[in-house]
Amino acid sequence: MKKLLFFFVLAVAAGTTTAQTLADAGEKEAKTTAKVLAWESQDYDFGVMEQSKPQTAVFKFQNKTDKAVVISQVKPACGCTVADYSRSPILPGEWGEVKANYNAAAMGQFRKTIQVVTSASETPVSLTITGEVK
Repeated sequence: MKKLLFFFVLAVAAGTTTAQTLADAGEKEAKTTAKVLAWESQDYDFGVMEQSKPQTAVFKFQNKTDKAVVISQVKPACGCTVADYSRSPILPGEWGEVKANYNAAAMGQFRKTIQVVTSASETPVSLTITGEVK
């Protein structure tokens, strides 16, 4: 009986510690993501577009950090998308942008991603463009 009681107490203690650790991690993540970049939208739908007629999506964001943010790299997932972005540092409170110029060669629906690497976060931001080529 003593062994059963011991294992029960041990299990409750482990569960409490794990729950607290998870709560602390969630709180830390909320604090770090709250003061990074505020994107107007990370998804852009072109709707129906014509084949071989390029269109551009503009993704705007505001710097919510207390330091200047620099976009160090923008990586489209395929050669059909060309990206341009704010090259100078974006000061706290200022706005920057990433433009994705998509040239539809293939017919049908598409979904493409653009990875944006900034000095504000170790994790790249993923932007998505979608639509249908007729």
